[in-house]
Amino acid sequence: MSSITPAVPAAGYIGTQVFTASGTYTPSENARLIDIQVTGAGGGGAAGDNSHHDRGGSGGGGATAIKHGVDVSGIVSATITVGAGGAGNTGTGDGAAGGDSAYDDGTTVLTAGGGGGGVNDSTSGTGGDGGVATGGDLNISGTRGGNASNNTPGGSSIYGSGGELGVLANGDDAVIYGTGGGGTNAYSGSDRDGGDGFQGVVIIREFA
Repeated sequence: MSSITPAVPAAGYIGTQVFTASGTYTPSENARLIDIQVTGAGGGGAAGDNSHHDRGGSGGGGATAIKHGVDVSGIVSATITVGAGGAGNTGTGDGAAGGDSAYDDGTTVLTAGGGGGGVNDSTSGTGGDGGVATGGDLNISGTRGGNASNNTPGGSSIYGSGGELGVLANGDDAVIYGTGGGGTNAYSGSDRDGGDGFQGVVIIREFA
């Protein structure tokens, strides 16, 4: 897991809340400042269609928005959205896009876009676009998913790389926050499925 520099001395550190599902953030009793890290979900890989000699591109990686030192002394709660990973296509089509993740306390809003789904086509098998982030002190885009013709994997997030592309095999599911599912180069042999993208995550570190 990537780390971020605390906005205040470590002596003021209270704890960390990790959201792997959408919900509500309520500041701890003594929390005054927080650091927020929001990551969108990865896109799903496209399927490969042997009958039409189609390839399936890998899904794109989710973006990450990071903001330091947000004052929550007057905040009652914040809405947390965690994007779901995009499903890999199990037919002969494109992968699904990953969901966006967000933090919103009514004043501070961070959004991290999910990665695009891989594309099923008869040429390269185009990878899905990387997600785009807004609202942070640092906004990091996810990387584009790999093209099937290059046998390259799902797009990366700040946490790591996506699922491997299947060569005459199904694409691998992503297993790291915000990463894209692998596509498939099924240009011959049986039809093959794209891998699923992995969900997003929201991490909040609290300081007194």
